[in-house]
Amino acid sequence: WLGSVLKVLTRKVAYRALWPLLQIAARGELLCVLAVSPLAEDQLRRVGFPKQVIYPYAYFVEKKVVDANSKNTEEGALQVVFSGSLIKRKGLDVALAAVRQVNRAKLPVRLDVYGAGVVDQQAIERTAGARYCGIYPQFEAQQVLSGYQLLLVPSRHEGWGLVVNEALMQGVPVVASDRVGAGCLIESSGAGMIFKSEMVDDLVKVLEKLAKDSFELVRITKACKELDGKITPTAGAEYMMRVFEYHFSHLGERPIPGWLNLS
Repeated sequence: WLGSVLKVLTRKVAYRALWPLLQIAARGELLCVLAVSPLAEDQLRRVGFPKQVIYPYAYFVEKKVVDANSKNTEEGALQVVFSGSLIKRKGLDVALAAVRQVNRAKLPVRLDVYGAGVVDQQAIERTAGARYCGIYPQFEAQQVLSGYQLLLVPSRHEGWGLVVNEALMQGVPVVASDRVGAGCLIESSGAGMIFKSEMVDDLVKVLEKLAKDSFELVRITKACKELDGKITPTAGAEYMMRVFEYHFSHLGERPIPGWLNLS
């Protein structure tokens, strides 16, 4: 706990000193900053980075071929997965509280929890419909996530959240808190929903809607296709080159990343 507090306090000082130091190191050249997520963009602007040097960026993964017969199915139940480190910042407690409320309303939601860390088995066992499923190798992420109808990312803070990419690549929509950087993919594509971080009641409303309305679930699932080819390493590299050409060689217009320009 003390280490986390010191890290946050140190960052506040270090980030404010970063822009002047980078200007000195660049010897007058105009810096180009690739900010991973709108959260990072806001943070950089708050500590003094000029808006014109900041360009949106993201994390990228290749789409993998998975076993199409691995779907977890249970008649009438919404199949949800949580995948992440079992620490407070990831918000598993928020997810469990919301699932308990939804299940008490007789709208069955089944939550499978994957992740490393200290597992509060009692908290999971007290939640009807929840179970701990252990961990899986990173290279199997898309295979595991593809077996569910919905990925839940309830983090209190998440700079990006690569698990969001892994799910969307397999056509699995995502419900995430508004403190998840990768939420910009959900907002631009419509492939999921955003709830206010730590607000259990807000998450309950989202889960209840999806448990009741199969058409809404189908809609956000289909919306995952909007991101096809937009969040691959190739797409990221091509966008980066356009940024460099515009910023350093003054060629063309200021580029807009494909994952945010889906209209």
